[in-house]
This record gives sequence, C-alpha cells and structure tokens, in this order.
Amino acid sequence: MDGRIYSRRGDDGETQHPNRQRVPKDHPDLALLGTLDELTSQLGAARAALSVTAHPRLSALADRLEAPQRQLLAIGALLGGAPDTASGGASLPEVTAELERLIDDLQQGLPPIEQFVIPGATPASAALHVARAVCRRAERTWVTAQRARGRPASPNEAHAGAYLNRLSDLLFVAARLANEVLAG
Repeated sequence: MDGRIYSRRGDDGETQHPNRQRVPKDHPDLALLGTLDELTSQLGAARAALSVTAHPRLSALADRLEAPQRQLLAIGALLGGAPDTASGGASLPEVTAELERLIDDLQQGLPPIEQFVIPGATPASAALHVARAVCRRAERTWVTAQRARGRPASPNEAHAGAYLNRLSDLLFVAARLANEVLAG
C-alpha cells in the first residue's frame, strides 16, 4: 500500500468483517465494533477530563481507565476469532473481577444514593456518564450481535456481556466519585 488512509473498498456499503468476509456495514458485528470503538474513545475523553482535575484520587482513576480501553479492543478482536483473553493475557472473568474490586474501592466513602443522578455537575463526571451510557449501548449491541450469529458463544464471548455490565457500573461509581470530589 502507498500509505493512503482510504481504500475506496467500502464505498459500496460493504466492508471487511474481522473474520475476513465482506459484509454490509450495518451488520450486527460491525455495529458492535463501532459501539466498542465509540466507548473506547469516550473512555479516553473521560480520562482526559479526570487528568486535568489535579486531584490524586481522580488522576489515579484516569490511569486505571486505560486498562478497560485495551480490554475493549480485545473484546472486539473476539469477533475475528482472536484468542479468548483480554489484554495482558487475563481472561474476561479475571478482568471483570478486577473491575468489581475497583468499584468496591471507589465506592468507599460515597454517600448513599437517595435520588436519580443527573449528569453534568462537573466536566469529568459528565464525561464518565457519557461513557457509561455508551457502555450500556455496547452491552445491548453485544446481545444483538450474539443473537444474530445463531451459534453458542464461546465462554469468553458469553462473559463479555458481564464485563460490559460491570464496566458501566464502574463508570457510574466513578462519575459519582468525581461529583463528590469536585462538586462537593
């Protein structure tokens, strides 16, 4: 290739699936990949918003959100037949348990929820809430893609839904923490 970013092969509404087949761009797997890409980008925006706060706990959280970005790429790679491991060789059940530990850590000291949370108190919490909403959509899109495949999911594919569910929980708690720290 001559270094061009464009190939013109997708101009007709089809593209290459990670499994190397040509499929329509609205294929459920591609909808999932697009949503995972969007979520990875939203996590990047949340990390950037957290990094400028200068609060040590939020800066540390920003660093911890890089691992889920990498794990989302690994989940996307499952569609192309990649090995059933998340980044770093850990399985999805292992990284899901890691998310649960982080949620428990972040939740310590937060007041109980007594009403619906309205996003937007701070730029950092708003960015985390947007990432959470995209994560919930990724979870729904994962279910649609699994159903469309018409075959049983591998154990890690099946666990991806639990991972996405836990990641959205993490993002909700992280947004609450950002509100508590920054908006008081």
